[in-house]
Amino acid sequence: MPITARVPVMRKQVEAYQDSSDSWKIDHDIAMLCLDVQAAIEIGLAIFTQIVRLDEDYWELFYDDRIPEIPEVETAIPELVAQWHSVSLQLEKVVVHLESAGYQVAGAEPFRVAIHKAKSILTPDSEFFDGEKLWAKRDQAIVENKEGRTSDLNDLVNRG
Repeated sequence: MPITARVPVMRKQVEAYQDSSDSWKIDHDIAMLCLDVQAAIEIGLAIFTQIVRLDEDYWELFYDDRIPEIPEVETAIPELVAQWHSVSLQLEKVVVHLESAGYQVAGAEPFRVAIHKAKSILTPDSEFFDGEKLWAKRDQAIVENKEGRTSDLNDLVNRG
């Protein structure tokens, strides 16, 4: 093939190569986003764990009479949970987007569990402990016990 005929062929090959590079650049960008999201999840879970520990430590110390009531701490903890929850809901939207594009996002399930736990913490007791739901659960438990579908608590405790 003459030199002059090779130039148009090479142009087509370079254009095809360029087109394919646009694709892998996008894939690379998405893969990097996935890594960034996974890192953010890891950081978010660590922060949430620390908030929960702060809450547990405060109430343990308070109820053991080792510290006085500290209203600033009692107010700050739900505020921290609410702020964490708000940020995490935004991050979860990105996780859903990545998963719908076929990517596996490491830490997504524990992250969702933490989001659910945060929502539970933020839900007022009056909404969380719905009297009718509790009565229905109690009635269900009575029926299951009468039908012999429950275990004796002592048996469960002594197994371990």
